[in-house]
Amino acid sequence: MDNYALNVADMSGVVQGRFGMAFQILFGGKISDRTVEVEPGKVDGMGVLLKVPDEQAAATIEVMRARIPRHVLRAYRRTGNTWTRI
Repeated sequence: MDNYALNVADMSGVVQGRFGMAFQILFGGKISDRTVEVEPGKVDGMGVLLKVPDEQAAATIEVMRARIPRHVLRAYRRTGNTWTRI
């Protein structure tokens, strides 16, 4: 747990945009209230952690990519002490 995150700035646009329904179906109840700095030094570099087991988070992000492009909603995986965009 706590090894996957979604970009906070991107989420606000997705929820209100054309991908809002897909986002709600995929991530409803899976987002924690904990934020982390996933891209240090960037204005939009904060992420919100997913509160599901890592295997489920990875699978949900994989399904998400069928509907929501990478440039619309950035997702991250923690490897060691760094966050990698996936």
